[in-house]
Amino acid sequence: MGYDPFSPLAPALINVLCLPAGRVTPRTFDSYLTWLQTSVGIVAQPLSKEQKSQSDHKGTESSHDSALLFRFSSHSNASFVQRTAFFEPNRQPQIVVGIIDGSSLPSEGFEAELRQAQSRVKQVFEQAGGIETPSKVIVFDATNIPSTTDAVFIRTESANSNTGGLIEWLSGAAASTGNRVLDVLHSQEVELPQSVSRSARLNGAEPRPDSRAEDSRRQSIIPSFGRTNTETPPAPEDQIYASTSGKIVSAALVKLQMGHWTEALDRLVDGARAARDANSPAWHAKALEGMLVCLLLHAWAGREFQIPQDCYPTTRGYSSSSAIHSIADANRVIAEKFTGTNTNRLSGLTAMLPGLIATIMNLYERSAMGFDNGLPQILVCEARVRLAALLVTVRRHEGLLNAAALDALVGSRQELNFPSSLEPSSAGLVLRSSNLSSLLVESITEAQAQLSIQAASTIYFVICQNLAELQLERKQGFYLKDILQKLPPALIEARKVGAAEAAVHPSINGLNAFISGNKGHTRLAQGMRTLLQLAVQAYELPDLSKLQHEPDTEDDHVVTKTRLSSWLSVFISGDIATKLEILRLCVRVSDALPDLIGSIQFMSLILFVTRQQITLFHGSSNAVPLIAAEEQTRLANGISNAVIAAQRQGNSKILANYWDDFLVRGIELYESPSAGKLMPHSSKDLSLTTTSGTSKKDPFIYNPFSGDRKASGPIILVKDEVATFDVVLQNPLEIDIEVESISLISDGCAFAAQTHSVVVGPLAAQAFTLQGVPKESGTLKIIGCKAKIKNCYERTFTIYSGTWKPPQIIKRKQLQSLVVDLPQSQILELKVVDPLPQLQVCSTSLVQRSVMLLDGEKCKFSLILENPGSIPADLVLFSYQDSVSRQLQDALATKDLQPADSYEVQYQLMHRQAIKRITPEPNGTQKSTRSAAAVEAQTKKTFDFEILGKPGLTEAVVLIDYAHLGKPRNEIEGTFYTRQIRFVVNVTVNGSVDIPRCGVLSIPETTTASSRNEAEAQTNGKASTAITTNGENAAKGQDQGQCLLQLDLRSLWQTPLSVTIETSSPSFSTDGPPTWTPATSTTLLPTQTSRTLTLLPRIYISDPHAPIPSLTPSNNRQFVVSASKLSLEAELATREAFWYREEVCKRLRIRWKEKYTSGGRAREGEIDIRKGIRLSPRMIDALRVEHVQVSFDLLPAREEDGDKFVRNGKGEFEVKRNVFARLIVRVQNLTQDDLKLLLRLQPSLADQSHSLAMDLSKKFVWSGVLQRVIKAGVKPGQTVESELGIVCLAMGAYQVNATVEEIRGRKREIEGVNGGDAERRIWHARRPALIRAVE
Repeated sequence: MGYDPFSPLAPALINVLCLPAGRVTPRTFDSYLTWLQTSVGIVAQPLSKEQKSQSDHKGTESSHDSALLFRFSSHSNASFVQRTAFFEPNRQPQIVVGIIDGSSLPSEGFEAELRQAQSRVKQVFEQAGGIETPSKVIVFDATNIPSTTDAVFIRTESANSNTGGLIEWLSGAAASTGNRVLDVLHSQEVELPQSVSRSARLNGAEPRPDSRAEDSRRQSIIPSFGRTNTETPPAPEDQIYASTSGKIVSAALVKLQMGHWTEALDRLVDGARAARDANSPAWHAKALEGMLVCLLLHAWAGREFQIPQDCYPTTRGYSSSSAIHSIADANRVIAEKFTGTNTNRLSGLTAMLPGLIATIMNLYERSAMGFDNGLPQILVCEARVRLAALLVTVRRHEGLLNAAALDALVGSRQELNFPSSLEPSSAGLVLRSSNLSSLLVESITEAQAQLSIQAASTIYFVICQNLAELQLERKQGFYLKDILQKLPPALIEARKVGAAEAAVHPSINGLNAFISGNKGHTRLAQGMRTLLQLAVQAYELPDLSKLQHEPDTEDDHVVTKTRLSSWLSVFISGDIATKLEILRLCVRVSDALPDLIGSIQFMSLILFVTRQQITLFHGSSNAVPLIAAEEQTRLANGISNAVIAAQRQGNSKILANYWDDFLVRGIELYESPSAGKLMPHSSKDLSLTTTSGTSKKDPFIYNPFSGDRKASGPIILVKDEVATFDVVLQNPLEIDIEVESISLISDGCAFAAQTHSVVVGPLAAQAFTLQGVPKESGTLKIIGCKAKIKNCYERTFTIYSGTWKPPQIIKRKQLQSLVVDLPQSQILELKVVDPLPQLQVCSTSLVQRSVMLLDGEKCKFSLILENPGSIPADLVLFSYQDSVSRQLQDALATKDLQPADSYEVQYQLMHRQAIKRITPEPNGTQKSTRSAAAVEAQTKKTFDFEILGKPGLTEAVVLIDYAHLGKPRNEIEGTFYTRQIRFVVNVTVNGSVDIPRCGVLSIPETTTASSRNEAEAQTNGKASTAITTNGENAAKGQDQGQCLLQLDLRSLWQTPLSVTIETSSPSFSTDGPPTWTPATSTTLLPTQTSRTLTLLPRIYISDPHAPIPSLTPSNNRQFVVSASKLSLEAELATREAFWYREEVCKRLRIRWKEKYTSGGRAREGEIDIRKGIRLSPRMIDALRVEHVQVSFDLLPAREEDGDKFVRNGKGEFEVKRNVFARLIVRVQNLTQDDLKLLLRLQPSLADQSHSLAMDLSKKFVWSGVLQRVIKAGVKPGQTVESELGIVCLAMGAYQVNATVEEIRGRKREIEGVNGGDAERRIWHARRPALIRAVE
């Protein structure tokens, strides 16, 4: 703040210089400076008695107070104050204030420190070349320190800050300074400010390199529209009159600053007339401007005022500015309407404002056209800009000079209690933005060659600010771009001149040591940085202040959202290429100054804007930045050079803000295979594990220790164990990003994060590992990373794992209401538990953790587990995985399998496991076990396993879960944790023996010794004719015949194999393993196929249509209807084939072994016959034992004819011709139902065609009917007989066939299948009775 030459009220401001006089930090000093301007910037000033009587004598309203307008600043323009001491009395500091932070003062010895501070303040101002000026030390927020007269004590935190003493001293100091200036005016001659070149010649010095003559030879920043000077030099007597008018005007300005507005107005009227008579346009213009300020202050304070006649314009003058005259002409009608003494004061002031400003500008322009005594162009330029700013303020309030406009010019008057006795203005000015913008641009056009770079940049900044208020963003942008293009050459030239004066090299490195302690250069850099920031905002680029990220002071999400919104606005609106060009110009200006902070900020901003993709996927990306890779490298090197230069100056805190807020794309815990995966379990999980080796574990029951189960809830860490995390870092640029240090940030229990350094490749998202050690048990949250990128500030990066794409914006209005959502953030929640044991596989019997097997071959191996720690593993459980089981489980999970196929998959999972643990038995054998084990601390233990070769097996995994319970299992409560080790064995399985096809053949029953004995006994009449009721077991136990099993065996191995087929006899006892008997042996050469025949007893199944069971316990439910879409007949056929196939697989085993070996162990194994046995309906007929058996016997009708009958076999008889015989038909019921049957007999000639076979009238006769009912019915397991008398009349072969049919049909009641229509079942004799008649 301080003296603001561009403020419309600049002549009325009191310049207060504030200096740090003692213990105070820069941040605290700035806060106190802001408090002073806010609290005591405007101070009400009561009028004295003399002033009141003078006002009453003149008939003006004088009962209202005036005000003192203080402006507090921390610096002064010491290089120019002496030349403007009388023309602008307040440009130099009028009051000096020293600021001290009272909270840092010691309780003892503070008086001496305050005296030193007061002396330091006076010495500093005297060194600045000022006249004797009031000074005071202000102590803020002092505690336990008594107040003294040497300083003013203020407490900013309390409601009553006790500002009365400070206000009283400031008022007195302002009056004292004003009186001293008035005394000087009476004793000295008053001269106009002179240009630098003239003052140098008057002092006898040579022109400086930055003089007007030198500046005129430099390249101008803005095209010049000046013209040749045609003014006539003033006469000597005019100079005397000008000095007199100057004294009057200077004294009036002092009175104006002292708050004597009415007196100042009167003196300014006199001074204006004197200056006009003395032909002094500079003092005339200054007087008119002072009168305008007095009128504005009167209007603001609500005081009545009279507009002097001198304020009304008379002629257009000699101004070359067409803009101000266009404004005056546009408002000429309004000015004529409200001109007069009876008009409203505010309306009259508003109406005459354009004309008065035009007159003042004309006079200032004339004053600058002198030869050697012309007014400096900087003063003319400042005056024109502040007058144009006054019109801009009025236009912002709809062309009215109302209370709001006056408050905007002066300040709020609510706390001062000034009355509002003036009527509101009714005169609205016509102020076009085009005219005002032209007026602002013309203000600096003619003065550009004579202004220093610092002054020119400041004026440019103010002009652009006013253009922004006029909402001329496009014109402001073009104007700023033109300025930025011309600034670097001028700055470089000025740097060369300054370097020559300072005897240093003009390069940046040469100037570093020189400018490090130059406060003027620092202020210049700050002002230029403000101008560049205005240019950035004009082109809708991100505000640098909003992009700054101060760690540990702001919420990372808020800052990231703000920066993301800024990036989105850059890409959606405007031309991105033009915006990048503006940023490049800002970098050039900062480098030319040189301004290290500005260079770093704008280069970082270019890298921030140039990204095309905010979030990258894992891997590389095709969204290249908007600038080339060479330029990206050049910018990164520029940031590095600027940071190094700042460090050489001793400022190591100047760094860049990293341009990517989404550096961390994901963090996951890396689970080391050697350490073991941690899994939580409840006490109920222990009840699902077996503790005995004899208990059989169902693989379909839920296994809480399965390796595929994903743990719910937080991930588990172990206290004092190193945890490794996978961190994905992204780099959206095409250059390498060097991360000097990066570590994890955690919340919760103590966590010692280790620091790492990485390099992220160009345009990619890469994974790195970071480590840390949890020091306490409890909940741990990983919330992000703290990273220090090279040449950038260290900051915190939140984990943003989600992807983000910019929304589709169709209209520009949508951008204003757009709400930007951040990508999905991630917080990795972990749980730290107490120390656990760590087992490791120290050795194994497998050489390379791989094995080659043949199909059906078994391989045994051992693992040695070591517990090197001090914590015993009292719970060690084993579970298994393999590639075949995973495929089978996936197939089983589809729920689309037929019941037979589902059973087959379940059977393979349950009974043919690819890997299992085995334990030795006392008899020397080995068996599978699932019992838990234990490994004591600092011991080793061996465990044996067996792998079964199966087609498709490529990998077998042993999962070892272990934990330390510390108590019996039944006492475990809550949650416990296990570790898991995965031991993977790579398996290669080759083929051994394949069964390409199979078949079942029925064979005729041959005569045996038992049958002969039975025939002889029956022939002798010893056989019992009673009904057999042996029951089902007797029926199963009797000889039901045999069939022939045909198997084609093909060798798939490269050496000969010896194959043995073994069968087991049916056993009705469920205890003990079956007894296997070798049936057939053969030798297969490589690729050879051999057909084998094996006798197999026919099979009886009581219910071949029973539902196909499920080995999964959850699927064994009652009243479940089959989900199969097959028809009833197809479903029954499928079930029948299933049950007979199961019986065949139970009674058959095929083993193979290598015939010849060159050394070592001969491979051997067992074929999985289930994959080669498939039964067709004809095969089932050959295997099946019918539920109702029909057999024949032939007995003599008379006992004496017994020698005429011969039994040749089962169902074959030989009898004499013309002998009476009895044909016995035995019907046996093997079902569980009572049957009422109808027996049909059909005699015929053997071995004849059907037409001839039935011609029996003269060859074969019988007594009785061929179709009869078995009246008593047949009980389950009962055998009944039916007799038919026959006589063979001619020799030959005859056969009698039998068919048994149910009398009444019954509806099928088959479990799991909807029954069909009622039908009668029929059974046929397996072979008819063959009777041969002989002589």
